[in-house]
Amino acid sequence: MTYQSPSGYPGPRSVQPYDTGRHPYGLPAPPEPTPPPPPPDEKRRWPWIAGGVVVVAVLGVGLFTLVRGGSDADPDAAGTTAGAAQMGQPATDGGFQFVVSGMKCGAKSVGGDLLGRQAQGQYCILDLSIKNVGGAARKLDTMPQKASDATGADYTADAVAGTYANTDQPKFLDDIVPGDTVTGELVFDVPPASKLTSVELHESMTSPGVRVPLK
Repeated sequence: MTYQSPSGYPGPRSVQPYDTGRHPYGLPAPPEPTPPPPPPDEKRRWPWIAGGVVVVAVLGVGLFTLVRGGSDADPDAAGTTAGAAQMGQPATDGGFQFVVSGMKCGAKSVGGDLLGRQAQGQYCILDLSIKNVGGAARKLDTMPQKASDATGADYTADAVAGTYANTDQPKFLDDIVPGDTVTGELVFDVPPASKLTSVELHESMTSPGVRVPLK
């Protein structure tokens, strides 16, 4: 039996929605928008940036050092060149005035039988006097004193051997007061076949020095 509404018309029917998947008026739906690209990975980028900064810094320091070294080359070279002198004549470096009176080579040891030092090659012993022409007392530093042979090789004075060689001249290794003159020996341990041709004497490690030919 069909139900009739009071007015004689059939009642409303329940209509289920139906999705056609189409845009109104029969047009296809617009495509979905493209998602934006993901942001760059900062964790991967920063090591490259940091590495670039380090490389630039290293190159900058290297360039600065090269330019500085080139600009300072001549003044430094001029400031450390030893002056020329002659054996038996006074030669001044800083506050010390040196006079070389002789050189003898061939010694195998210095000092006494109980307290002494053996040469590895041969000892060349320089007879030297020093006058303090400066304004302050100071000692002779054996480290910057050097001798050269015919091949151009340099030999530093042997401080320990010098101590044994100067037991009779203790003032030579002590403070030299202004105006005083002391005499003593510098000792060089050189190969047996070496022949020393000059000696370079210094007041200190930083003074230019004076070069004295050995004749």
